Amino acid sequence: MEVDRKYNREGMIIKLELTDFMGHSSFEIMPQPFLNILCAPNGTGKSTVVCAIVLGLGGKPKTLGKTAELNDYISNGKDTAKIKIELSSFKDHNYIVEREISKTKKSVWHLNGKIISLKELDGLMKSLNIQVNNLCQFLPQDKVQDFSKMNPQQLLENTIRTVGSLHLIDLHMKLVRMREKENKESEIEISKNKDLDRESAILMRVESEAKVMKEKIESIKGLKILCQKKAWILYEECHYDFKKLEEERDDLLSKKCKMVDDMEPIENEISKWRTKYRSFEKNMHTLLDVVRILPFKMVNLTNRKSEHEESLYQIKRNYEEGKKKILDIKNKIKEIKWTISHYENLTLGSTEAQNKLEEEAKALQQSIHQQNTEIESLEEQRTNYFCQVRATENSLNRMGMMMDEIKNLDVKKLHNFMRLFPDAYNLMEWLKSNNTEFRGNIYGPIMMKITVDPQYAKFVEHLIPHRDLQAFVCEYNDDVTALLKIGRDEMKLKINAVSAESIADFDCTPKTSIDVLRKLHFKLYVADTIQGPTPVLNYLCHTYNLHNIPIGPDAALERLEGVNGNLVNSFFVGDSFHSRKFSKYSGAQLTRIVHVQEAKLFQHSIDTKQLNDLNREIKSATNLLESNKKALENITKIIETAEQKRENLKNDKRSIYSQMHTIKTNKSKLSMKYEELRREENCKLLQDPD
Repeated sequence: MEVDRKYNREGMIIKLELTDFMGHSSFEIMPQPFLNILCAPNGTGKSTVVCAIVLGLGGKPKTLGKTAELNDYISNGKDTAKIKIELSSFKDHNYIVEREISKTKKSVWHLNGKIISLKELDGLMKSLNIQVNNLCQFLPQDKVQDFSKMNPQQLLENTIRTVGSLHLIDLHMKLVRMREKENKESEIEISKNKDLDRESAILMRVESEAKVMKEKIESIKGLKILCQKKAWILYEECHYDFKKLEEERDDLLSKKCKMVDDMEPIENEISKWRTKYRSFEKNMHTLLDVVRILPFKMVNLTNRKSEHEESLYQIKRNYEEGKKKILDIKNKIKEIKWTISHYENLTLGSTEAQNKLEEEAKALQQSIHQQNTEIESLEEQRTNYFCQVRATENSLNRMGMMMDEIKNLDVKKLHNFMRLFPDAYNLMEWLKSNNTEFRGNIYGPIMMKITVDPQYAKFVEHLIPHRDLQAFVCEYNDDVTALLKIGRDEMKLKINAVSAESIADFDCTPKTSIDVLRKLHFKLYVADTIQGPTPVLNYLCHTYNLHNIPIGPDAALERLEGVNGNLVNSFFVGDSFHSRKFSKYSGAQLTRIVHVQEAKLFQHSIDTKQLNDLNREIKSATNLLESNKKALENITKIIETAEQKRENLKNDKRSIYSQMHTIKTNKSKLSMKYEELRREENCKLLQDPD
């Protein structure tokens, strides 16, 4: 539809063409002046148009809040993507901007057919006042959260940049700089006033310290004068004491001279007595020499007497000892004869008893050998059971480790959810202790409540948007209102909640049985890959028709050709999603194909089939382990009984050997006693008693 150029504004998009860009192999749109609205179901490419406008007008991928890699915007299986935008101009011709994106992440820019640089394109966008990076002029849906976080100053500045002239922007920035300069001057003034107050306080403190120091100097001078006076006074006192001591010394010297004169007669008398003492001492030494000889003579006589007395005593003692020895020998001979009689009685018939005991010992040895053979066989069986128990325990440990790894997937899934959706995670933690405040059960977030087969996780992520994966499912409508009030108004969280009350009885049975579709090589429906609470599954099937979207290999696409189109309209084949629609008027078929990205949110999903198989294996191994342990316990008891029997046989054998040893010992002792009797009867004391 043509519109008069008078409604056009310079820089307005006249035409947008896309080639191999994301899901569009070929796309063209011609926006009209005033308001343009794109209406279409989810996943049909509305956001793709927004991405193309941003990237085609020099914007960076981070402006979109999506992937930062340019090659992700190229259609699957293609090497390049092209964006062509025609902008209105008041000159002779419009501006035609082209951008070609390659797999090497490089872009080539054209303006009206000529290659230009990104800097030249930025200059053109600035002259046309096109600001794709300004959220007040261009707001992608993934940047709404960033827009809501802008403060009033940022909103005003970006709004002026959007609708104001360059002169108004310069005035605004000049006003901002002047206000910043005023704030800096105020801060400097406050800082200098604080410095002045601090210096004044230091000056007052220094003045008081100087006054104290001056008083201290005067005190030190007075103290020096007092010290000099003290030294003079001490000198006078010492001089007076010295004079007094000199007088006492002279007095003592005079007394000493007088005492020496009085002691002279006494010293003469002492000298005389010393001479007499020396003469007396000489006579005394002579007498002592005579007295020392006498004791030696007395000792010699005494020693000779003692020797004679000791010799006589020895003779008497030898006689008594001889008599005693003869008596002891006779008693010993009598005792030996009695012992010989006793041992003869004990050994009477011992030869027959010994032979009998040897036969019994041989019989016991054979029984012990048989018992040992039986125990060795049982030990071998016990070893086999023990090895089976150990092998089963190792298998259970290995399966336990596999179970721990599977459980760790839940932890990784939780950490991934906490990192991507922190607000929903905080509300989930709050609900754990406050779930009773609501009328019915609250399930969610959906991502944490459903279990997806890892093999098909990417198909589930492709159909369910992130806003629903982090949503909470309530059984009643009033619980949705209460939950949103608490989460959004009180806790200031960005969360989503839905109600399953109206779809409580929703039938998730597919329109076409999967048995029919298996003939076309389809394996199962998307709903079959998900497990979770019934209200959550009802909501997902009702909203995204998961129970009617099958999954199959590439071969299924060939089998669908020529089949009634109403049989299946949407399906996954290989790594792509196919959606087929038919015109109600012409009956023409429109097929939309979208490449399916690899799973990111459910990359740590638990394989329920593997988990169930592992649980069955653990149960079977546990039963086998209990059976082997019981058998091991029984055979251990049998071995203990056999060992006890063998020990009893060994005890009987020891008893027999003990009896045989006793017989041999008695015979040996009898021989020893005969020899001892012969020695005693041949003793010299008995033959010659004198």
